[in-house]
Amino acid sequence: MNLKIYQRTTCSAPFREVAKETFPNLESKPAYWRFLQYLIFGTFFDEDTKRLVIPQDVIAEIEGKSDEIKNYHAGKFLSAFQADVMSQDTFQWSGWRKDKCRQVTKCDFPIHFAEAIDNEWQNLNHAQ
Repeated sequence: MNLKIYQRTTCSAPFREVAKETFPNLESKPAYWRFLQYLIFGTFFDEDTKRLVIPQDVIAEIEGKSDEIKNYHAGKFLSAFQADVMSQDTFQWSGWRKDKCRQVTKCDFPIHFAEAIDNEWQNLNHAQ
């Protein structure tokens, strides 16, 4: 796995609390938290669309199923995340097609959570 594409990020305790309050089902599966982190801190964007790319192997790693990659269906995880954590109105993705991975087409966070993300980014940048 290319760490430039997916690297787990340590977030501050206050940020984690805001995330848990905003998305109560986030803690029902550890992979949900890791995927939310990918949505926030992901660095792999499509050159043409400028959207965050969500490759199958990244989702498999997030879910802890890298060894099942040949039969892995990332769409099932994305649908579960959408249903359990966000919603159809706030999180959507494209289908995959030849030479193109799925991409995030919509990821709308509540304003208070977007502000918490900005603060967390600032904290992470100051720590470096």
